[in-house]
Amino acid sequence: MERKKVNTGKVIGIILGIIGVFTIFSDFIVGLSFLIISIVLIPKTSQFIESKLHFKFNTTIKVIIVLLCLFVIGASAGKNENQKDTPTKINIQSNQTEKPGEEITPKQKIENKVSEILNGKNNLDKNFLRKIEITDEDNNTFAVNIEFNASDNFSANLRKKGILIKMSEIYQSLYRGNMDINSAIITAHFPLIDKYGNEEDGMVYKTSLLKEEASKINWSVDSATLKLEIIPGIWNDLFIHPEFK
Repeated sequence: MERKKVNTGKVIGIILGIIGVFTIFSDFIVGLSFLIISIVLIPKTSQFIESKLHFKFNTTIKVIIVLLCLFVIGASAGKNENQKDTPTKINIQSNQTEKPGEEITPKQKIENKVSEILNGKNNLDKNFLRKIEITDEDNNTFAVNIEFNASDNFSANLRKKGILIKMSEIYQSLYRGNMDINSAIITAHFPLIDKYGNEEDGMVYKTSLLKEEASKINWSVDSATLKLEIIPGIWNDLFIHPEFK
C-alpha cells in the first residue's frame, strides 16, 4: 500500500498561517504578511481566492507574492529591532551621568517597567506610550495611571483583543514586580471618526485593577490564559466605546 504524499507547501502554509494569527495582535503588518503567504501556499485557499477574483495565480506570481511578503517581514523586524535599541542607548547614556552609589527610586522603577512594555510605536506609527502618572498613596504605596495608543487590526473585535493583551501585559508587569502599587488605571486610545467625518484619537477602553485583586492571581498559569481570561476577568471596566463592546 502506497503512502500518501505530503504536500510540503500546504504544511508550511498551515504553520505560517498559525504564526500569522498569533503575530497579528502584536504586529499587524508582519502577521498579515504571514497570512498572505499561507493563503498562497495552501492549495484550497489559493483556489478559493482565484475563483473570487477570476484570476489564475501561476507559479511566478506566487513566488513574487511570497518574496514581497518576506521582504516586508524582514523590513518590519529590522524596524522593531532599531526601536528596541534606542531606549537601551538612552539608558546607558543616562547611567553614565548618575552619581556613584545613586539608587533608582521606586517611581523610576515603575516608569521603567511601563516603558519596557510600551516601548516603540504601534502599527499606526504612533508611540505606544501616551502618558504615565504616578501619585503617592497611604502606607508608602502608589497609584498608577497609564494611557497608550492601541494598534489597528482587521475588525473591532480583533482590535479589542489586542487591547486586552496589551493591558494584561502592563498589569502583569506592575503587580509582579513588587513595586508597592496599590491601584492602577489603564486607558487605551484609538483613532475615531465623528459624525462630521473628522478623525481624532479618542478613549476606547479604560480599566482599573487593585492590588487586593491582583495579589490573588496565580501567575504560573500559561501566558495566553492570563492575558485573555484571568486578568481581564478581574479588572474593572470603567469605560468601553460602543464600537469595542
